[in-house]
Amino acid sequence: MNAFYNYNTYNTQINYFLNKDNTTPRTDCFGVRKKVYGLNGVLGWERRFSGRWILDVYGGVGVRFRYVNTANKEFNAERDELLNATDVNVYDIRNKVDSKDGFSSTANLTLGFRFGYRL
Repeated sequence: MNAFYNYNTYNTQINYFLNKDNTTPRTDCFGVRKKVYGLNGVLGWERRFSGRWILDVYGGVGVRFRYVNTANKEFNAERDELLNATDVNVYDIRNKVDSKDGFSSTANLTLGFRFGYRL
């Protein structure tokens, strides 16, 4: 098992259409405070190399719980429409999460490797 917590505070910018029917895009700059908690089930393997050196490779799946709080935001998710790219991308997914205040949850994937020295 792997548990984690992240806390981020940053400023961001989104582009959107006012009232979902306007053809003139607008830009909104606002502050974001995000807390993320999560838990993963992790599996992996460990391999020794030349003496005491070790390589550990792991992966896992889990759940992530996020709480987003924004400051000085003009965008209203119920009234306005985000201006997104045609293709799915990380930037647009992040903008969608950042533009909505409150609690949400999603799946979480983790992959990694570690080098170690055995004493």
